Amino acid sequence: MKISSSPSPRIGFRSPYSKGFTLVEMLITVAIIAVLVALLIPTVKSGIRSSMAAKGTSNLRQLAQAQMQYAADNNGCYTPMWTPLTGCTWQRTIGPYLGVDPAGKPPNAFYSDLRMDPKSVFNMPDSKPASQRTSGATSIGMNAWMIMPSWDYRTIAVPKPSQIILLGEMPREMSIEGVMPTSATNIYEGFNRSGRTRPLMVFCDGHVEALTPDFLADNPAARPPGQANLWRWW
Repeated sequence: MKISSSPSPRIGFRSPYSKGFTLVEMLITVAIIAVLVALLIPTVKSGIRSSMAAKGTSNLRQLAQAQMQYAADNNGCYTPMWTPLTGCTWQRTIGPYLGVDPAGKPPNAFYSDLRMDPKSVFNMPDSKPASQRTSGATSIGMNAWMIMPSWDYRTIAVPKPSQIILLGEMPREMSIEGVMPTSATNIYEGFNRSGRTRPLMVFCDGHVEALTPDFLADNPAARPPGQANLWRWW
């Protein structure tokens, strides 16, 4: 019997004809990955903005529905923004209509926590965390013109509910209960929350719109031609 003199195969033996990636091939691969990532980032950011806007829209609709339910139980009146004698805010007043329960905590402290929590229904989901806000700040407020004698929180005073703002997104997190129209102070100038440039507003009929700052102007000269005032009718 003839015994072969060729070396036996060994584990880990690499053929001299096999080769790995060359430096050029690796650079081309890295470049392709970089291009794909660059193309993907805007899409991801756009998706995040859309998701945040959708959640903010949902929050505003829930708040508007709670206001309508409150009005139905209180002679057609929406909640006051703030009651001076008790310090009760509109958020606390409609809390029961949203299933919000203080669960043993003092109501004032409980609702203050909700105002500071960007995950609560009383805020835009992409608002700043509590650690970056002033005390008691929130990002959603009631139409501040509702305190005027011509309105006085009454639903029956609104001639066209689909054209009058009930609640809206604040230009920044603020420790007030009302949201104001654009004016000489230009409070919505440069509005940008997580890349969004159109504040969300919910109207007295419950529908939500994302509006550019010029539509939120109180001065007729600053609004688009023929655009009615969305904050008041008198």
